[in-house]
Amino acid sequence: MIVSALTFLAPLQASASSAPYTRGIGYYAPPRRPAPGYHPYRPAPIYRSVPAAGGSATDAIAQAAARWGVSYSWLLRVASCESGLNPGAHNPSGASGLFQFMPGTYFLYASQIGETRSYWDAYGASNVAAFMFSRGLAYQWSCR
Repeated sequence: MIVSALTFLAPLQASASSAPYTRGIGYYAPPRRPAPGYHPYRPAPIYRSVPAAGGSATDAIAQAAARWGVSYSWLLRVASCESGLNPGAHNPSGASGLFQFMPGTYFLYASQIGETRSYWDAYGASNVAAFMFSRGLAYQWSCR
């Protein structure tokens, strides 16, 4: 009985030492890591490469501040702190865009105001941020 058990284990030990990741008893595959910069909610790069219609990020912030009745300087300060006024900014935590929205937060409030543009768009992100500021939700940003 002991001899048959040893002969049974011998092929497994030989294959395990020759290839560390072989399929069989004790098989372990390291988790696959996504490509650098990949995020499941991040849209295709085409959305970030299209310039915002009509001007810069500061123009978008000014229009949104006027529309929702919030302070332009307050919105500008938060956008400068969060993304450096870069609508294409992306954080490894998943926050993206001019105001570093998490996708779920952005789409929740964008749907309430009928905003159809992406959070990569300076005008879309500014409108949603200004709406949130007008409703007393500025506490959701660490930069104030």
